Amino acid sequence: MYLDGHDFEFAVQQIYMCMFPNSHAEFTDECPENGDFIKSSLSVFENTAFSETLISIDGRCNVGKAEFSVAETIDSEEIKRIKKRAIKTSFYRSSLAFLPKAPVWGALTGVRPSKVAAKYINLGKSVPETAHLMQEDYFVSPDRALLAAKCAARAEKMAQNTGKRDMSLYAGIPFCASRCRYCSFVSHSIEKAKHLVSPYLEMLKKELEGVSDACKSAGLHLRSIYIGGGTPTALSNEELSFVLGCISGIFDIRNIDEYTVEG
Repeated sequence: MYLDGHDFEFAVQQIYMCMFPNSHAEFTDECPENGDFIKSSLSVFENTAFSETLISIDGRCNVGKAEFSVAETIDSEEIKRIKKRAIKTSFYRSSLAFLPKAPVWGALTGVRPSKVAAKYINLGKSVPETAHLMQEDYFVSPDRALLAAKCAARAEKMAQNTGKRDMSLYAGIPFCASRCRYCSFVSHSIEKAKHLVSPYLEMLKKELEGVSDACKSAGLHLRSIYIGGGTPTALSNEELSFVLGCISGIFDIRNIDEYTVEG
């Protein structure tokens, strides 16, 4: 993969892994001319960011283009965000020629699609309006767009009812049944790292006890629990029961609003 006019390597890597999760590509400093390659270009002219992505695979080539306005008044971080969106959008459009069908999450990358939906909800958009905008702006499928919009609206409602002394608990389980090629999280295949599971869970228990003590000292109230990863359900029944038992034994979970275990 070759970058022309920008250095947003991570943004290109993210969208590449989403579009071609079973493939592998490396960045190069030399502009490729033959064989399989991807060229991601970006330029800014008269307050508009232009991006073009050329993908060549097995002798077939396709070009995707995108352009977004870059107003002079917005801050530098917002300009970076718009540039990266242009890059990902052009990459997405170019990729479609090589895919059997369009990805259900469109040009979105990352693990929190509802974060994009929340942006629209916070601007006063309704759930149907937000779902429509996600389809138009990021090419998300109708059902996934509606799901993200509903989740964002629900999260915003809960946030409004959250007090200054309310807290959420996250427990991470860094093991998976297998290691996905596109994943950027800290995680290990449970088959290869089985010997680490038991000592990790014991340390997790100690950390939960320490967190509980700190929360009690600060007068915090537990409102939600999220056990993520990794893949927590990659644990055995006994191991997962141990984690759940630790949490229920260490924290008062009688009044929580949400308890989620990532599958």
